This record gives sequence, structure tokens and C-alpha cells, in this order.
Amino acid sequence: MAAFFSANSEEESTGSSPPVLALPLLCAWILFAIKVIHSVGAIKGTWPVYLWMWVTGVIFFIITYTEANLWVLPWFRNNVIRDITIQWKSNGSLVGSWNMMVYGTGIYLMCRISGNQDTAYTKKSFFFFFLGVVNLLFNWGHHTYLVPSAPWIKEVSYIISMTEWVIFLNIIRSWRKTVSDVIKHKNLLAYKFLFASEIWVFLNLALALLMSVPAINNYTHGTHITVAHAMGTTIGINTMILMASLFYILSEIHQWTKKELLIVHTGFWVANIPLLIFWLSLIGAGISKAYYEKMVPNASFSDTMTHVMTYMYVFTIAGFLVLTGLTTLAVMGLRVKIPRE
Repeated sequence: MAAFFSANSEEESTGSSPPVLALPLLCAWILFAIKVIHSVGAIKGTWPVYLWMWVTGVIFFIITYTEANLWVLPWFRNNVIRDITIQWKSNGSLVGSWNMMVYGTGIYLMCRISGNQDTAYTKKSFFFFFLGVVNLLFNWGHHTYLVPSAPWIKEVSYIISMTEWVIFLNIIRSWRKTVSDVIKHKNLLAYKFLFASEIWVFLNLALALLMSVPAINNYTHGTHITVAHAMGTTIGINTMILMASLFYILSEIHQWTKKELLIVHTGFWVANIPLLIFWLSLIGAGISKAYYEKMVPNASFSDTMTHVMTYMYVFTIAGFLVLTGLTTLAVMGLRVKIPRE
């Protein structure tokens, strides 16, 4: 096993992290999967869609995480095209697996807040689940436009990815219409975070649509625009859904004071407004980088980065503010004392 995960001599000489460090992470996810499957398996009757999403997500995460480490084998590592294709495919599917679990949590939270489980059993929700599974297999296609592959893979990946975002946005909007103003007010913190995730779904949908156009992707892929899409999804959507779950649970066991609510709301806005600036600065840097590389094709990496440095300063300041907002929210969550049963 150690020989399987050992790096070649060139990688060891550069001081890169040893691949064997992937084993503890893999073991942790296997244990987590066992716990999830054991807990869900005890539930009788028809499963709501979020249970299917949790189980499917955690299983595919283990599969794709293993696939992401296939580069340690010479057969993959020694062929550039094969290595790039497998790396992008596995990492795209890895994100899809994580999204499956997070979106499942979002649907579960919607059902708990509204007190209505119907959302978790609708044909629309299960259609979204089906799209999510297909997304695990094909959403990575537009990342490999520059790698020789069958055109139909890219076309299918584009359609699947875009449809999934639209369906999820529609599910949230449909749920919002069923929740009364009284329930919205009672669960204001959780609702606020879910609403923020909806805005970020919309923004990332617009960006993803542009990124998936081959003529645009040819210039933007590998620039800061790709990072903007990843950060908008990870922080803007996934983190907001997880924060909604956290503060829903905390609101069930803790009565917030006016001062605490003020701090939490401040943390919410400090996280989201700078995140928008953070996101836009990455897009600006990506456009600037793509334009400079087109105009000066032989420019060095150092010259290219100097050209986008203004955006990077804005990005850095906004990033610290996002960190401040999220830290504030985390600290407020940790201050709540969980009662012992």
C-alpha cells in the first residue's frame, strides 16, 4: 500500500506533500459513509429525496476522491492528456458529490422550517435528484474543452449542469411561496441564509452559462474566473446553506438576545457584501488576464500577474472581510450552550 501511494523521485525532490496523506482523509470519509448509511438504513417507509441525496453524495464522494488520486499510478501520471482529463473529471465529480449532500441538507431544512414534507416527495425534487446524479457523471465536460474528447460529452455536460441550477432555484422559489410570513419571521436567521444562497445560485448560474460557451471558455478557463465560479459556489451557496442549517438548529435550543441577533446579522452582511466584491474582483482579474495573454501571447507569468495586481489587492481585502464575517458567525454559533439530555 505504501508503495502504491509513494511519489516519484522528482516529486519528492520538490518537497510536495506525500500522496499517502490522502489515506487518512479517505478513511475518515469511509467512516462517515458507514455512519450515514447505517442511520438512514434504519428509516422505514418511502425515503424523502434528501435521504437519497445524502447517501448518493457520500458514496460518490468516496469513489471520486479515490479517482482523484489515480495520478500516483505511472499509467495515469506519465500521459499528460490522460492525467489532465482524469484530474478534471474526478474533481468535477467530487464537487458534484459534495453539492449533492449540501443541497440535500437545504431541502431537509426547507421541510423542517415549513413543517411540510411535501417538497421532499415531489416529482420535481426527484427529477432534480436524477439530474444531480447525471451531473456527477457529466458536469466536468466543459472543463476539458482544450483536451481531445468526444463533442457530445461537452454538449451533454453543458445541458445537465445548467438544468440542475435552474431546477434547484425553482425548488427554493416554490418553497418560499408556501411559507407564511409568521414562519419566515420565526425562523428569520435560517431563512436569511437560504435567501442568500438563492441569490448566489442565480449569480453563479449566469457565470456558469458564460463559462460553458466554448468560444469564451477557450480564453477564461484556467484564469481567475474559474476560481470565482468555485468560490461563489463554495462560499456563496454551500456555506450559506450550511449556515442556515446551523442557525436553524441553534434557534431551536437558544433564545437570541437583541444584541446577539445584531451581531449575527452584522456577520451575515459582512460575509456576503465583501463576498460579492471578492467574486467580482476575481472575474475582473480573469478577464484582464485573458485579454493580456491574448494581446501579449509570449508574456511571462510574472508580467501577467503584474497586469492584474490591482484586482488582487481588492480580492485580498475583500477576502479578509469575508473571513471576518464568517468568523463572527462561527464564534456566535460556538457561544451557544447545547443542553445535555
